Amino acid sequence: MALIAEAFETILLFIWVIFVAMFLTKRLYRYMRSHGVEHNVAIYYNRKAIHILAGGVCAIIISFTFETPLLPLIMASVLAIFLYVPHRIGKIMSWFQTEDNMYEVSFAIMWGVILSLGWLVSGGNFWFGVLPVLFVAVGDSLTGIVRNERARSSIVDKNI
Repeated sequence: MALIAEAFETILLFIWVIFVAMFLTKRLYRYMRSHGVEHNVAIYYNRKAIHILAGGVCAIIISFTFETPLLPLIMASVLAIFLYVPHRIGKIMSWFQTEDNMYEVSFAIMWGVILSLGWLVSGGNFWFGVLPVLFVAVGDSLTGIVRNERARSSIVDKNI
């Protein structure tokens, strides 16, 4: 019974991640570009939004609702393939992917691996994997956004 519930939750989380990556951030990209944000900066912010809204939110939900890491690990692997294929065929999702790196693929893989290893090492406590994932998904994202905004504002200050 728990496996059926976890399978349903995995499907819902997968749909959420696809929604964030394919629809929400695409609209966010268009909004930022229409307000004068440079292409590479908009991509950077979208990557951070995906880290927080997909990686962070899913990790927290999984820690409260899943009993094993099997389905989250499978979901992360499927997402890694989903993110890798556009690089392989030369048709990247230009609102958050760049041709010069595939860090989003590495993030998806490591998200699943760290979550699973934390669970295994702790004997079934997801928080051992969730905390490092949250440090990267949320902490690194917020740090990067603040750093990027400070750099952008210092450029504006120099031009005044």
